[in-house]
Amino acid sequence: AALLLTGGLVALAAAMRKRKRIRVIGAAVAFALTTVFWAHSASASGALSAIKTFSDQVEFSDYVVHGTIESADSHWTSDGKRIVTDVAVRVEDSVKGRVNKGGLVHFQLPTGRVGAVVRLSPQLPGFSEGEEVVLFLQDRGGLGLGVVGGQQSKILVKETPSETKYVGVMAPPPNLHLRQAAAEIKALREGRPVDSDASGEADEDSAQSDEDEATGPITLEEFKDYIRYLDRENRRKQR
Repeated sequence: AALLLTGGLVALAAAMRKRKRIRVIGAAVAFALTTVFWAHSASASGALSAIKTFSDQVEFSDYVVHGTIESADSHWTSDGKRIVTDVAVRVEDSVKGRVNKGGLVHFQLPTGRVGAVVRLSPQLPGFSEGEEVVLFLQDRGGLGLGVVGGQQSKILVKETPSETKYVGVMAPPPNLHLRQAAAEIKALREGRPVDSDASGEADEDSAQSDEDEATGPITLEEFKDYIRYLDRENRRKQR
């Protein structure tokens, strides 16, 4: 991306000498931005390729937390080159990993909006203050926490008038891993065996099958219990 960006700038300088400034400046800038966006998306896609099932998503996550978005603040980095968003989550329950209930968990996304400038990625979810969510997070060492599974790392929680909380299987955008989990939870309800590893990669063809298997929404408590079950199974297989 850096090499292509440099090439775009060289083309820009050459064009300016020929006084075709406005038209070519726009083309060069668009070329550079498209290249950087493409490189970021390709990198994110590569990271997501290892996560093919809901069980994989649980295994790759160091922490799974249920909580409420306390803040989501976008700003320029100190060098003024990138927009990032700092997200703080007030933890209500630690589903995987040790996180204090009532404490704050912080992570950063390489996306956001400052004024009229927007930096987006189709691979990453957005966050708004007040959202109740289940989040899949990974410890990236010196880089802090990051989300696991791209768009599928964020599961919205909804509360009904009866005060029962659910996770939205059919809530947009489609979360194929959540639909897979719904089908597996139904199998456990009915006393049928579940083999998450045999589910294969969640794709568009399997989405309809998973959707047909899942009847109705999943309660939040069922969902969290199933994550704990998968975590125990993953650790058992690693021993």
